[in-house]
Amino acid sequence: MNAARLIALAPWLLACLSACGHRTAVAGADNRPAVPAQTLAIINGKVFDGTEPAAPVEHVVLVEGDRIVRVAPRDEVDLSVVPTVIDADGGFVMPGVIDAHVHVYFSGLPRGEDILTPWLEAGVTTLVDVGTMRHTVRATRALAEASGEHTPRLFVAGPILTAPGGYPMTRVEHDVDLYGRSVRGVTLAREAVADLIDLQGADLIKIAIEAGFDRDYSDEGWPVLSPEEVRAITGAAHERGRKVYAHVSQPLELRAAVDAGVDVAAHPPISPVPEEILEEAARAGMVFISTANIWTPENTREVVANLSAFHRLGGRIALGTDFPYQEGSTMPVEEMQLLLDAGLTPAEVLVAATRNGAFAIGKDAELGTLEPGKLADLVVLTANPLDDIRNSRTVELVMVNGRLYDAATLEEIGNHSSPAPTLPWTRGRDLRQE
Repeated sequence: MNAARLIALAPWLLACLSACGHRTAVAGADNRPAVPAQTLAIINGKVFDGTEPAAPVEHVVLVEGDRIVRVAPRDEVDLSVVPTVIDADGGFVMPGVIDAHVHVYFSGLPRGEDILTPWLEAGVTTLVDVGTMRHTVRATRALAEASGEHTPRLFVAGPILTAPGGYPMTRVEHDVDLYGRSVRGVTLAREAVADLIDLQGADLIKIAIEAGFDRDYSDEGWPVLSPEEVRAITGAAHERGRKVYAHVSQPLELRAAVDAGVDVAAHPPISPVPEEILEEAARAGMVFISTANIWTPENTREVVANLSAFHRLGGRIALGTDFPYQEGSTMPVEEMQLLLDAGLTPAEVLVAATRNGAFAIGKDAELGTLEPGKLADLVVLTANPLDDIRNSRTVELVMVNGRLYDAATLEEIGNHSSPAPTLPWTRGRDLRQE
């Protein structure tokens, strides 16, 4: 990397440039568009912008402050007016990866451990926490902020809304109300959404529609939210511009979520889904979050088959790991590989890990692709993941919110001593028996 010294200073440079006042360079004699003088440019990179699963092109990415201002061929950009130029040296430039299903609060975060910086170092620039303990939206954000300023951005759903005695309360043996929030009736359902969004600042809502399944949890018949309650929750969230995730595990639960207008299936079902239900979900614009790597081998095969069928029908898939129920704080290559097994191309997998994740949380106007006006979150890899998806781990540079880091800088910032988390419950029979 030809500009390693500049790279390490890039956050400082950007801050200084922003404080120096705005100057606009005049377009040159060749009529190339003017470039703001406070711009950072990344050159000599093969840019995969994430807007569609297409081959990367050698473009310049221009960043001003925390925003992307241009993505264009080099001969259309006057680099002489750009104060900071980073040479990607033939690397692969792509949007920052979004893990659209994690539970950071159930990990080492409450113990003050920095579990977030390693994600940033791995190229994961956005995390979506879709289930905390009750009344912990603000607490989760505060804990994340306490980890330092060099972390991925974090979106928080708060506690899972569920029926009294329903999932996830069924998965714990003490203080059952701690891991979710029970609601009964349409009025209380809407009030819970108002409290989470209006008062606590939740970015999205998570609900549970799961009646139990025999092969892993061997206890069918758990209480579930009624169709009226699910519609009330979904309507209240949509009125506030927020998306709704639903925890489902079986086809009829998925159909109930589709019928109620839920936006996202937090997990694809672990039993074969009839094609007509998948068609309904695809037509409705529902997003499936992958989470295929958390189950027993048999369940994983079913999830991959459902993802494959949903993909063939035009359904949108986003990548999620359900951390800490599979390895986290790293590039989710295993989850990516399972999406390849489901029939996605490598380029479609990258779209699932970027653009579709932003869409799932209603932030696609700001995140997920490298386009002018969007927040400057990106990753530079030394090898092409379209040739081998494992190359997504060859991270050389990471930018989040316009701040650029090299691997050495991130290693200095990070704390990699976090022990394995203690989980309140586990997924799948194999994990339960260990």
